[in-house]
Amino acid sequence: MKFFVKIYALLLTITLFGCVNVVDDDDRKVDPVKVSEIYVQKSIEYIKTGNYAVALKDLKVAIDQNEDNIHAHNTIAMLYGRLGNSKKAEKHFNEAIDLDEKNSDVRHNYGTFLCSNGDYKKAEEQFLKAVSNPFYKQAKRSYVNAGICAEKSSDINKAGIYYLKSLRIDSRFSPALAAMSELSLRQKKYKKAKFYLDRYRKKSALNAKTAWTGYQIEDALGNRNLKSSYEILLKAKFPDSSETLKLLDYNNKK
Repeated sequence: MKFFVKIYALLLTITLFGCVNVVDDDDRKVDPVKVSEIYVQKSIEYIKTGNYAVALKDLKVAIDQNEDNIHAHNTIAMLYGRLGNSKKAEKHFNEAIDLDEKNSDVRHNYGTFLCSNGDYKKAEEQFLKAVSNPFYKQAKRSYVNAGICAEKSSDINKAGIYYLKSLRIDSRFSPALAAMSELSLRQKKYKKAKFYLDRYRKKSALNAKTAWTGYQIEDALGNRNLKSSYEILLKAKFPDSSETLKLLDYNNKK
C-alpha cells in the first residue's frame, strides 16, 4: 500500500529558511550557525532537482559548521535513506532525536524510514511518539503512516483504528479517506469502501490507484455504469499505470 503522506519525499517536513547574511555587520565575523542553515537550504534545492551527490556534500558541510543543526541531521538522514544507506540514515535520525526528542517531524520521518525497511514495531513507536506531542500540527499524517505500517504487518484492525484517528483530526484528509476505502475493499465491506471513496472524491481528484479502487468497488456492487466510468478513466488518463494493467488482466480473465 502506497498512501504514504509524502513526508518521506524529503521536502514537506523540512523547514526552508529564508536568505540570511553570513557576515555580522558589527564585527564582520562569519556565523557558523547561519552558514550551516544556508547549506541546508542549498541541499534542499539540489534534492528537488535530483542532484543528490551535491546535496549530500552540502549537508556534510552544514553539520561540520554546526553539529547541533537538527534540520541538517534530519535532512541527511532522509537522503541517506533514499540512497539506500540505512546505517547512516539511522545514525543521523538518532542524532536529531538526541538534539530534540520532542521533535515530531523527526519522529515521523524516522518512523517512515523504519516502516519502509520492514521494522514495523519500531516504526509504530516513532509515529506514536510524534503524535504524543500536543503541539504537533500534522498528527493526521503520522496516524495514516502508522496505519500503513500496521497493514504491512498484517494487522488490519489496528490499521483501521489509525486511519480513523486521522479522520477524527481532519475528516477530509485525502490520504486517510483513500486508505480507509482501500482497506474496506480488502475487507469486502463494499458499501463502506464506496462511502469513503465518495468522500475522497469531494476533496481530491482521482489518481490511478483510487480509480482502480473505485472500479473494484462498483464491480463488486454490480454497478455497471459506474464501473464503466472508472474503466474509461483508467484507460484514458492512466494508460501506462500498473492499475490499468491490472484492469486489462482482470478483464482478460473473465
